[in-house]
Amino acid sequence: ELGKQLDTERKRLEEAQTRWEDNQQRYESQRVALMDDLTVQRERLAQSKKDLATNKAQQESERNELSKIIATEQRRLKVAEAAFAEEKTRFDEAKEELSRTIRDEQEVVAKLAKALTDQQRQYELEKDNLEVALGIEQKRLSNMETQMK
Repeated sequence: ELGKQLDTERKRLEEAQTRWEDNQQRYESQRVALMDDLTVQRERLAQSKKDLATNKAQQESERNELSKIIATEQRRLKVAEAAFAEEKTRFDEAKEELSRTIRDEQEVVAKLAKALTDQQRQYELEKDNLEVALGIEQKRLSNMETQMK
């Protein structure tokens, strides 16, 4: 019976040894898989850091380029605003000069119209006087003709 117990204990020991070896292999496989995953994750992290640095540098470059463009456009805008202000001043001066010229011309036209009206009145008076004088001369002529007959 002691031999039987010994055989049973050996079998249990062998089974336990087999289970332990199986567990050890499983553990080793899981450890290798985890190390592989860790390596892949480290590589991804390194690539992500590299991509982030590249993106950051590119964004900085783009920001600098945009800043230069904005500064250039602001200078152009200031130049255009100054040119516009100068042109507006010239336009306002020309407009004022034109207004003065129009007023002066209107005064000249008004004076000419008054002179023309005065001249027409004078003409009408002279015409009336000439008609009266003609009438008088026609009567005198008629009287002279009558006397000569």
